Amino acid sequence: MGSFLASAAAFAAGDVAGTVRHAKHVLYAYIAVICLAAIGVIFALVALFFHLAATHGPVAAALVIAATSILLSLIAGFAAALIRYLHRREQRRLRSRRVLEGALLLSQMPRILRARPLLVGAVLGVGALLLLRGREDED
Repeated sequence: MGSFLASAAAFAAGDVAGTVRHAKHVLYAYIAVICLAAIGVIFALVALFFHLAATHGPVAAALVIAATSILLSLIAGFAAALIRYLHRREQRRLRSRRVLEGALLLSQMPRILRARPLLVGAVLGVGALLLLRGREDED
């Protein structure tokens, strides 16, 4: 029974490492996309300024670009607040699910202990895994 729990723990640790590695690669890709998009936006703003300065004057061009930038920052702030809200809601859902899993495990513990005393180690291992998974989700 002990070797099974050790193998399960090693598998779980390997899965976490692979997930972290994948998340890093995705993060690097997003950073590259954001940098390239920022460069494109800067060039577009410079071109827009020169076009507007030629047709409406430099002050009007600066005001239009500033107003557009403020509007875009408000939209980005709203999007960030929405993402934060959705993340917190998901965390609350996961937390309540962990509580239900723990309650289910505890409610079935006497039945399992009466039926198969050798499963005590497995039940305790699964319970510990659930608790550890819960701790990782909160960080």
